[in-house]
Amino acid sequence: MEKSKGKYYYSNQLANQNITAKTNLVWEFLLINNKKIYVFLCIDIHTNYVVNFTVSGKQITTKSIVRKLKASIDERFIIPPKILLIIHTDRGSHSYFQFTKIYKNFFLPSMSRYNTPTDNAVAERFMRTFKDHQIDGLAVHDKLNQAALKDLLLKNI
Repeated sequence: MEKSKGKYYYSNQLANQNITAKTNLVWEFLLINNKKIYVFLCIDIHTNYVVNFTVSGKQITTKSIVRKLKASIDERFIIPPKILLIIHTDRGSHSYFQFTKIYKNFFLPSMSRYNTPTDNAVAERFMRTFKDHQIDGLAVHDKLNQAALKDLLLKNI
C-alpha cells in the first residue's frame, strides 16, 4: 500500500492473470456518475453476479460503499477463506484503507494503475453491457434515471 497526496494505492493483484476459476475469488467494483444518477456496483468477475449495489440520486460516499462491502463479506464468509478474496477497484480513500485493515484476513485489496481502464476490464465491459441493456424500450441507465427522478419527486411531495 502506498499513500500519495491523501489517496491510497494498492498494487494490481490481478496483473492481467486469469485467476477467476471460481466464485468469490475476485470482486471488482466501480462507480458510475450519469449526472442525474449514481450507481455503485460490486460484481464477481467469474460469474458477473452483482454481489452488491447502490443506486442514488446524490453522490455515493466511500462510507456507504464500505458498508455495502462489509455486508457482502459478512454474508458470504463466516470464517476467513483459505484463499483470500481479491477486491479490485480503481480508487482508494481513508475509509477504504481502514476497511482493508479490518478485513485483511478476508481479502487482498487491488487497484488499477492510474489512467489504465484495461486493468479493470471486466467491470468496464460489464458496465457497457449494463448501460446498453434495455427495459421496456429504455436503456438501463435511462430507466434508472427515470426511477430516481420519480423517487425524488415523491419524496418532495
